Amino acid sequence: MEEHKDEMPEAKIRLLNPRNAYEKKSEKLIGLTGNLADVLGTPDASGIWLVYGKEKHGKTLCSLMLANALSDIKKVLYVSAEEGLSQHFQDSMKRAGIEATQKNLFFSEYLTIKSLKVILRRHTAPKIVVLDNVTAMLAELRRGMAEKLCKEFPNVLFIYVAHMVKNEPYTAIAKNIKIWAKAIFLVEGLKALVSGRVKGGEFNLIEMKAQLYHGLDLKSNNA
Repeated sequence: MEEHKDEMPEAKIRLLNPRNAYEKKSEKLIGLTGNLADVLGTPDASGIWLVYGKEKHGKTLCSLMLANALSDIKKVLYVSAEEGLSQHFQDSMKRAGIEATQKNLFFSEYLTIKSLKVILRRHTAPKIVVLDNVTAMLAELRRGMAEKLCKEFPNVLFIYVAHMVKNEPYTAIAKNIKIWAKAIFLVEGLKALVSGRVKGGEFNLIEMKAQLYHGLDLKSNNA
């Protein structure tokens, strides 16, 4: 029988005792503030997140706000595969509060996975990648590519953006991404409902925009 390509060679298999398991730590995203700190706590700095919602309900705005906030902690690449860097997308950037002088946030139009891998192998590679969206990159994400990217780049956080049909992410690839996602943002009517392996909760996107701009926790001020 032909050996499975993904099987680990026997010499590399290592089992952990309880002490080893407790000692194994993953890098965390430290420094989140405001609404993101409320709903995410201190999440892992790698793996998969998913942002999804119906058309024109604010999922791109939410994704841009996430990218903007996370760029205060890590270098972020936002791949606008569907809209490119059109005027509409630039307007969304402004609505998300992204300044032209932001130094840790980078943008690209459609990228192949091959090109993305070249970027991620650079010494100064981004540690967070937003892929907007799954439908536009469908051909590139077939055959479990989202999971393969995580394995090949275990120190990178991949944030996927997807449409929603019948209350579920669209397409089947996006549904699988939801299963793997550590944090899930369901965007409806400019409100994000957050679930997954994080604290969870919800926040208003307009309120978050004000927090990013003014540096205030409006929840505390309005309590």
